[in-house]
Amino acid sequence: MTLHKPIIRLLMAAMLFSFGGAAAQAQDYAHVSSLTNRELLRLCRSDAPGGVSARSVSLTPCTTYILGVADQLSIDKQFCLSSPDYALKVINEVTGYLRRHEELGAQPPALAIRKALSEAFPCEGAQPITQD
Repeated sequence: MTLHKPIIRLLMAAMLFSFGGAAAQAQDYAHVSSLTNRELLRLCRSDAPGGVSARSVSLTPCTTYILGVADQLSIDKQFCLSSPDYALKVINEVTGYLRRHEELGAQPPALAIRKALSEAFPCEGAQPITQD
């Protein structure tokens, strides 16, 4: 299997989550992929093949999944951030959140990504997002 197939599958799972709407909670969210927060964080480790560097972003399974979910969350105004290094800030924030919240390891990553980004980059007047 080439690297492109896992990236495409992760991106498709991210897009399918995002079309479910902003109101999805852990109990009413049917996640499409079997990927967990723990597995995503493992893919994002800097020493993993195609891992994430704190200084640059390349298209890997890790970054593709996170940025795919983040793009839709941004469209839905779930978080607000505009800067030239948007992708790097998003990746660093999400991976930091996953490291700080090991108790969420078995949950779907899209929910943690939404929580991490809405807390780090809230939109003016937005309601806090809870994660069950």
